[in-house]
Amino acid sequence: MLVGEKKRRSAVPFLLPVLVSPFPLVRYFALDSLEAILGGPSGVDLHQTNAAIAKQAHAWVLGKGFTLAP
Repeated sequence: MLVGEKKRRSAVPFLLPVLVSPFPLVRYFALDSLEAILGGPSGVDLHQTNAAIAKQAHAWVLGKGFTLAP
């Protein structure tokens, strides 16, 4: 995705919900973009429940120093 290539940090809050898209391929594109933006592998397992994916991704993003608005 272009936002990943351009490392658009402003896209992070918009990409997180896409990780639980009903379309598996879209999930992988979103994760690739997030990893490019935040620098490095996430360790997020996209073969879990949506709730587990969201929780793991959220923790990873926060651990990278990114602040998410409530």
